Amino acid sequence: QTVKMGQNIRLFSRIGLKFSLNIESGSLLRFLIRKELIRMVRDGSLFAVLIFYIVVLVISVATKGGGDSFPAWFITLAVYSLIVPAMLVSNWRVGELNSLWIPLTSGMNLKIFFSSLLYAFILVSIPIPISIIIVLSLITHLNLIMPLVLIVSASIIGSSTHLFVMTYFLGKKRKATPGFMISWVSLLLSGILVSPAYAYVALSFIFKFGSQINVALGAGLLVYSYIVFQIFLRRLEHKALSIEI
Repeated sequence: QTVKMGQNIRLFSRIGLKFSLNIESGSLLRFLIRKELIRMVRDGSLFAVLIFYIVVLVISVATKGGGDSFPAWFITLAVYSLIVPAMLVSNWRVGELNSLWIPLTSGMNLKIFFSSLLYAFILVSIPIPISIIIVLSLITHLNLIMPLVLIVSASIIGSSTHLFVMTYFLGKKRKATPGFMISWVSLLLSGILVSPAYAYVALSFIFKFGSQINVALGAGLLVYSYIVFQIFLRRLEHKALSIEI
């Protein structure tokens, strides 16, 4: 993974060099978010997400949106929305683990550090698929509410869940846990927590909910996702104190 990350950085770093950081930024949170976004450009994470969702667009165009039945591209969207946060967190771990001691020993507020990571992951994992969905809405008669709720919920919950699990396994006596086991645990936990969003999409297709019901259920799921996000953010701040460096 480290070798592959090095290859990606050599390939994409020239694009990332067009973006710079201002160390005199008035907001530490905005500075750290921008730093993470530039890192994801330079290590190829941003382009991997873009390619993922272009596949969804191609499948949708090839299947002509699927009509009133459950479209094939929606299955791909559901899988990718679960995988993308895991991929972003995994790339962060590979590229940044060796320098994690810097924020941990700097005396900074760790909530700001982990908030910047999560916001950066969300800023990458939400706008790209939303752009694809908007394009699909112009090509097909697409109900925007369902895919948007699924994408936002999976991104918010998935990013916070994967980062928490990753941090948990950086603690004492757990740091030697194989990476594939960490990935499976985080995917399982994330899948369980995102399951209400998948259930909502499935029931909406089966019973063909009206716009008002879709909006009400979608709003409830977004509130639920935000609550999960805040819980894991608080847990991250606490678990970071046990990270072995």
